[in-house]
Amino acid sequence: MKNDRKLDITAGLICVVLALLILFVAIPLGVQEPKKVKFVALSPSYYPRLVTYFLLFFGLLLVALRFFNKDTQHPIFENSFWRQNIKALLVIVAVLFLYYATLNYLGFVLSSIIALLALLFIAGERKLWALVLIPLGLPFALYYFFTHVANIPIPAGVLELWLVGG
Repeated sequence: MKNDRKLDITAGLICVVLALLILFVAIPLGVQEPKKVKFVALSPSYYPRLVTYFLLFFGLLLVALRFFNKDTQHPIFENSFWRQNIKALLVIVAVLFLYYATLNYLGFVLSSIIALLALLFIAGERKLWALVLIPLGLPFALYYFFTHVANIPIPAGVLELWLVGG
């Protein structure tokens, strides 16, 4: 159990360092910011920063939980939890990598439909309405919002003729 505690603290510190590198190196170097943005949420760096703040928060939380509470009995800290869920975690990571890899070719909408459907199945969702409405509704709504309301281009991929027009 003591080794698991050290591993958790190490993993939390790695998350913190990674988040700080993303916040102070990757985002400033990799995201082009316009001089003036009408709404903060429409800034190109807003969502990467938001996700990175969550990574930083959960890394700090893990370090704090394992550093100050040495004898925690929470199921997430038990090895059986990870043995039972490691396959699902690896499949989720694979789905996200495939999503990233297909985004430019298939486009945001089609890649998102496939990824959301796979992730819903992995999460155990079997209701037909959820398996249809979420993967179809969310990508189209986001695509419409970003392309028509926020005027931010999103890759249309193979559906370009249908989404954008010819």
